Amino acid sequence: MVACLFARGVYTDQLLAACLKAVGYDFLAENLGPVSRNIQQIRWKNRLATGFTPENVTIPKRFYEITTVKGSLDGAFLSSLVAEYAKAIRDLVR
Repeated sequence: MVACLFARGVYTDQLLAACLKAVGYDFLAENLGPVSRNIQQIRWKNRLATGFTPENVTIPKRFYEITTVKGSLDGAFLSSLVAEYAKAIRDLVR
């Protein structure tokens, strides 16, 4: 529920539920998981309906030039990540 990368992990589901209840959103507080999943599904359905194709996601060439502490990045592995990403999105909207 928090878009800021720096705030992730700060707001637990329990804290969000308490805050929502404090302002009168009891139903939302008690159904945070299912409501969140529904919103995520609607978001991805909208993106797919407006032309987004997750299978066409490309990883910038510079990523293949990076050497990490574990060594160079494996192109086949990155390609498999894109395929799994696309599958996860398609499965989510079913």
